[in-house]
Amino acid sequence: MEEEHDFSDEMDWYNPAGVQQGNIYWRLPTDFGDRELRTGQYRWLLERIEALHRILAPRVKALPVPE
Repeated sequence: MEEEHDFSDEMDWYNPAGVQQGNIYWRLPTDFGDRELRTGQYRWLLERIEALHRILAPRVKALPVPE
């Protein structure tokens, strides 16, 4: 999945064995107290959320639904 997005930063995967749930992390070193950085932080986050939706939505829709 990492090769399907256009970001230079790396995704961190947390997927422990024996668990049906995993987590994906992107990290942005920043100062959350600096209000002037917020627009850029929100844009950074929005780009990644939209990429995850673009990549994962078709896969989720293609999952078999048990009857």
